[in-house]
Amino acid sequence: MKTKREAISYGRFSSKPQEKGDSQRRQREAFDRICTRYADKLEASNRFGFGVLFDHGKSGYHGKHLEQGGALRSFLDKLKSGEIDPKTSALCIDEWSRFSRIEPDLGVKLLSDIVRCGCPVIIHNPDMWVDNLTISSPQFIIISFMLQQAHSAGKEKSDWKRESWNGFRERGDGMVKAGRKTSACPSWISPNGTAFVLNSKAPLLRQAALLSIAGYGATEIRRTLGKENARDWAGLVTCFRQRTLIGEYQPMKREGGKKIKTGDAIEGFYPHLLTQDEFNRLQSSLDSRRKQKAKRGVYCTSLFTGLTFADNRLLIIRRTNAGKAILKARGRGKQLDYAVVETGLLDLFLDLTPADLLPVEQTADRATELQALIADKTNKLEPIMAEYDLTGSAFLLKKISAYEDQIKALETELNAEQVKCSVSKCDTLGDTQDLVAHLAGLTGQELLDARLRLLRLIATLVARIDLTIHHSKSCGIVLTLANGREVRRGETSKGGRYQVSMREAG
Repeated sequence: MKTKREAISYGRFSSKPQEKGDSQRRQREAFDRICTRYADKLEASNRFGFGVLFDHGKSGYHGKHLEQGGALRSFLDKLKSGEIDPKTSALCIDEWSRFSRIEPDLGVKLLSDIVRCGCPVIIHNPDMWVDNLTISSPQFIIISFMLQQAHSAGKEKSDWKRESWNGFRERGDGMVKAGRKTSACPSWISPNGTAFVLNSKAPLLRQAALLSIAGYGATEIRRTLGKENARDWAGLVTCFRQRTLIGEYQPMKREGGKKIKTGDAIEGFYPHLLTQDEFNRLQSSLDSRRKQKAKRGVYCTSLFTGLTFADNRLLIIRRTNAGKAILKARGRGKQLDYAVVETGLLDLFLDLTPADLLPVEQTADRATELQALIADKTNKLEPIMAEYDLTGSAFLLKKISAYEDQIKALETELNAEQVKCSVSKCDTLGDTQDLVAHLAGLTGQELLDARLRLLRLIATLVARIDLTIHHSKSCGIVLTLANGREVRRGETSKGGRYQVSMREAG
């Protein structure tokens, strides 16, 4: 009986920030698929399984993975020393760009050194088993093309990064010239040598942004922050629209009296004041209040910003001449007292149970259909792969890649059908109910902090809130949770609508 080869995994990504992505997960899946596909020839290594030979943040274009300390260099040394027997082992890699982005002739030499000593190289995408016979066959043309393509892509990325950093340096030099910041520097950021730092205005602006997310208007924000700080934030809405808040810098120049872009936005140029999620919610909050005119009134924190709808129209907060906050869609239509709506919805949250957050019961039809499609695609793929192993046709190679992409998309959709809710949502519900229960006993800054936290928790649990407005103090409620489940509460009124009669807050 022929002994199976030891499948040794090698993986790599170029920069440390990629560690936060899913590069490692995708490469692990690729290794598992190789072992499954060639189960008759390979057996996963216990010594050098996935992650043992892995280069974290080492450039394939600059050949850092081949220098001392690199995982691929370690593999080559072990081959040379005999610790890894080339006759009984095989090197498994996700794709050619993981193996090499160096010059194509050097990449071919590297591949030849490994293969000629008896150790085959198996690539997941495209599916290739490269051994002595392969590099002597017409398939060598495909391999050379792949190595050339990997090098070209690496060169393009390297050139782009070099240009970005050159622009960054030029920008930094201009900012610190003569020890003074230029007018282009945001007011909450100051130069510090060749770097930028948040200054004393930053905490105040962040608090203003969080207040805006919570439903405060510009006038209410200035009143809350104090008159002494009002002159610093004369154009709050304009300031809140700037992507500088998340650290981006957009190179611009004046031409014909207008500002035009001179290049792509540079991420991470400035220290960020808001996260991407906070910035997105800030824009939604600003959009929901745009063009809504009213006189000054008592400020009101909306706990359901961007979530409340009536007849599929987004409801936003508007203030009457008397200062009362109401929920109303743009244009003409019925309206609701916000304080009444908030009281009814918070009571409804207290009635929710962890069972409401469990996955919605799925009809087996779609899942069964997806499983059948996956099985059908897999069955069609097997004879094509067998034919490709015999002919090495580039056309079949593209067809195999297309089938694998389709199967992966179907598997992703199947997982989405099966997963609708996480256990952490139950913990979030507990935190939400605790906050609602203790809200009445809080005042001042503690009340503001609690409401801001409650706003974030509700946005995590709820997908949307549909209201059927009967009059200013009565409506029907359909609460759609993040898992897709609809929750209805209240008595059934005439006509079969669910109605909740709400009381005035306080």
